[in-house]
Amino acid sequence: MEQAEEQEEEEQTSKAPLDIIERKLADLKLDDCESGYSDSNTSNEEAHHLKFSKGQINDVLPTSIRSKSESSQSSFTSGSKYSSASLATSRPSGPPSHQEIVSGLQEHMDNLKCVSSSYSSLSEYINVYKDLLTAEGFLQICQGIRDWASSSGLKYKDIQVHEVFLAGAYSSRDRLGVHLYIIQADVVKPKLKEGCLVCLTGRLYDRGPWIWGTISMDKRRGAAVTVELLNKESSCSDLKYLLKDKYINLIESSSFYLAFGPALDILHNRRIYSSVFNTITRCEPSNQTPHYLKGNYIKLSTEMIGTIFKSGSHIGKKLLKENFTLPADAGIKENLANNSVLDFSQAEAVAHILGNPVSIIQGPPGTGKTFTSVKSLQMLLNLMNPLTSPILILSNTNHALDELLIKLQDAGVCSADQMCRVGRRCKDPKLESCLLQTRLSRTKFKDGMGIIWKAKRKAERDVLCILDDMNLIEDENMFSGLSQKSLLSVLTNHGQDIQMMDHIRRLVRKNKDILKDSMVRMKLYNTIPEDGLLQSLFNERRKDITDVDYYDLENGFAKLKKLIYEQELLQQERVVRVLSKVKVIGMTITGAAIKNSILEKVCPKVVLVEEAAQVLEPLLITAVPCSTEHLIMVGDHNQLPPQLNVNDLKKNGFDKSMMQRLAEGGMPFIQLKLQNRMRPELAELLKDIYPKLKSNHSAVDRIQLPTTIPFTSIFWSHSHLEVPSGLSRCNPDEAHMVVSLVKFLVEIGQIPEEEITVLCMYAKQVELIQGQIGYPNLHVSSVDSYQGDENRVVIVSLVRGNEGRNPGFLKDLPRRCVAQSRAKACTIFIGNRDTVTQAPCWDNLLSRVEYSADKFPVLCSHNKIVHKDATDLDLLTENSHRFTHHGLCFICD
Repeated sequence: MEQAEEQEEEEQTSKAPLDIIERKLADLKLDDCESGYSDSNTSNEEAHHLKFSKGQINDVLPTSIRSKSESSQSSFTSGSKYSSASLATSRPSGPPSHQEIVSGLQEHMDNLKCVSSSYSSLSEYINVYKDLLTAEGFLQICQGIRDWASSSGLKYKDIQVHEVFLAGAYSSRDRLGVHLYIIQADVVKPKLKEGCLVCLTGRLYDRGPWIWGTISMDKRRGAAVTVELLNKESSCSDLKYLLKDKYINLIESSSFYLAFGPALDILHNRRIYSSVFNTITRCEPSNQTPHYLKGNYIKLSTEMIGTIFKSGSHIGKKLLKENFTLPADAGIKENLANNSVLDFSQAEAVAHILGNPVSIIQGPPGTGKTFTSVKSLQMLLNLMNPLTSPILILSNTNHALDELLIKLQDAGVCSADQMCRVGRRCKDPKLESCLLQTRLSRTKFKDGMGIIWKAKRKAERDVLCILDDMNLIEDENMFSGLSQKSLLSVLTNHGQDIQMMDHIRRLVRKNKDILKDSMVRMKLYNTIPEDGLLQSLFNERRKDITDVDYYDLENGFAKLKKLIYEQELLQQERVVRVLSKVKVIGMTITGAAIKNSILEKVCPKVVLVEEAAQVLEPLLITAVPCSTEHLIMVGDHNQLPPQLNVNDLKKNGFDKSMMQRLAEGGMPFIQLKLQNRMRPELAELLKDIYPKLKSNHSAVDRIQLPTTIPFTSIFWSHSHLEVPSGLSRCNPDEAHMVVSLVKFLVEIGQIPEEEITVLCMYAKQVELIQGQIGYPNLHVSSVDSYQGDENRVVIVSLVRGNEGRNPGFLKDLPRRCVAQSRAKACTIFIGNRDTVTQAPCWDNLLSRVEYSADKFPVLCSHNKIVHKDATDLDLLTENSHRFTHHGLCFICD
């Protein structure tokens, strides 16, 4: 079966153009190759030690993800369209074994390579990021297992350990899943987030095995925790182990598996990479126009000329009279400068995009990154020799992706019929008609899917019957098959706490699910000293499971997996057929990794990445198809970097995006320089980050301050202290200040609530303020979640305030950059001066704001008087009836 799966994977990856590429590479007979980490004659044990002597983290994906060629070699192919990389590993990839975890991972962390500005070979580049991404995904949970086993206390607070027992099993696509019951009081509330990585093991830490899975909410029933087993090749044997072990521990992490698992899959198996990686790896510009643009022209319609060039411009009139075309290369800058709707730096950016296979556009806040992307795409979609495949648009978030796709529609660049949005988290009605699922439902296919679907359903029922025969189907009543009389008899015989037993009997008589009560679970589990009453009852139901049952399950499951594979191939062909007919495909970075095999068949030549500075480099590596000839990265590496689960990896530079690495390594990039968002006074506060930033005065000088606020930037200081709250923090007194200010601005300042945004440095402060604010249309958000958005008035709650004057991550300049650059008219910072100013970046900013004091200033719009020392906002709001229609306040009275 395993050989058949590998053969099917080979067939799937041999589709054009990969089969042609493979033959070309084979014909090259490269001799200047680097050897892999292991030799073909090296034993598994020797290879294991050899791997770690080189300081590499173990490969951690399920065994279904195996390198197709462990002895493959690597080099750059001079003049070739594609690059080949050695992905050889010292052993087949798989989850960390118990021996590897026991041996410890910190030593391997210490030996991880740091991110470099450039690499000598593609194989070195890929292996560095493969190891770093492995540590990002698995280090916390592996360290948590070690900490738990040694009773030394958990280093990572996101890790929780729960004692569980198996209550049932189910079939989930091409792997098995299990229903587990947590045996504990709700002292530590399990997080159990959908898709998070978990590990199941026995009570004896050093004996293993380690069974990996993810939380699956869609199969959750009753009070059970549902875990989908990760390793589809060994899920039957994993189930067998779980059934035999009396004691099972579930180690829960916060790592979202889909965020790194599919990418690790590709890094382990892909041997062909796009030619743009020659530039990316060595951090050297190609100095060549993208191949598809050489000698090509932009075809301009009358309507398009009107949307690109200013009314009455010389070049616009000339194009209308002559040939309606422009050269599709860097020379377009001459035509766009001073004549188009683009400003000088945006015109430079478009020219840079057309002239470089790897293009980098940095857009400071408010400079029109998305607008520049729209205009660039408009030109690429209107070539004399048009693209033969769709343009792929990628983004780190659904919100940014949807915003760009909608702007493409609104600008008339690409209609809904010409684009396809891939993913299920799109909620904007404007994109509903172009969703992939919508397109598939409206397309008729004649491919035999119905036959395979019926066969698959039968195979699913067969597996279900086998599990039922093994008494592994979890029923709604977890004690089905046991009469109430029998259950009550057992409870009576084993009951020690009469009051508790009476409580349990009442629940049973009412046919309620007694397992929903955690204290009941604890009592039932501990009633029988050997293994607990509940587990004893479950074991009684499946004590007759034999090896023949497991054999039948493996055979039935093998048939089901084969049918699922055939169904997935047909579904892939359907998706490829739909995607190949559109001009633009939009999807998230994670979605691109998951659907990598589909993108390789669609063969997009142009990939534009929005929010590129927020994407981990290995995730972008795996999202870029092999067919890519032109990679466009748009973002701002001075704002928030990619977020890490393992902060220790920052010392390796892993939080540095591909865009930032290349820009800092000397690759040419264009920075947009003219901001159109905020009042010039606010833009001036950004000069320590963007020295060349200018304001478009014709646009921003018209932005008016609210009538009751006298200054554009305000720091309202206090001496209140923060309160730790789990992994987060809050400041209740500061939250009250925020709420008072909001009420004042809405009630007295007459600012519509939707024009005010409250940003908080910590998530717990967001929750606290949301519970008190009382205005449903007012947006309260964390700073990290608000990048890319804007509003008229922004209030920033800095939260930190402590006796040690520790500002925490307020020391991060990128986070300050986002917080201070969201407002159009006014930004109000609220914080503990003594603590906040310990962060140099905030000390710099707050020393330059227009007003800084422990009282909030109020402007009487009638008398034009600023009140700085008599302002109790709660009192002002309570006496709002004393304000006249002319704006006269009772202070002036």
